[in-house]
Amino acid sequence: MPDPKVKPRYFSAVSKVLLIEPPNSLVVGFNATVVVEPLGLEFIAGSIADLADVKIYDMRVDKRPLDWMLNDFKPDLVGLRGNYTVDVRAVLEVARQVKEIAPGLPLVVGGHHLSLSPHDAYSPHIDAIVIGDGEIPFRNLLLNINRSNRIDTTDSVIYQDSHGDFDTSNVQIRPKTALKQFDSA
Repeated sequence: MPDPKVKPRYFSAVSKVLLIEPPNSLVVGFNATVVVEPLGLEFIAGSIADLADVKIYDMRVDKRPLDWMLNDFKPDLVGLRGNYTVDVRAVLEVARQVKEIAPGLPLVVGGHHLSLSPHDAYSPHIDAIVIGDGEIPFRNLLLNINRSNRIDTTDSVIYQDSHGDFDTSNVQIRPKTALKQFDSA
């Protein structure tokens, strides 16, 4: 239950969303040799295409500067993918840069790594963390912002409250199962 003394944070309605694939500086491994499409962001974009104008900015291949992209597209919200452990530093750096360029712009992160270790994204530059498969919670986050200007009422979303603390009350922790449970012998 959220603390009644903590006031909710309010955000303006969202009609334009910029989804960002962070840069990587890998020199070994699959992602160092091959650049695959940002499929997760494409799924998120498809899930909100009827709610907002969406652009995907893949910083691995698009060499236009972040400030140019933000000033050209003028998004109302930024989504940033934190799928891999090796991306955490880049995610935090991009989040810092976004807030430096546009301090009031809501910034939401998500992805496999951040779903498993959301505390890695507890940063003053990050407003919310989507946990698990993002299509439904991210869509609901936009719907909630557009209905009530709030992010603190969205299931599967950890949000930064007005005191700067991250509130996990909207995330249901599911116990992990053991493979032995599924042993048919």
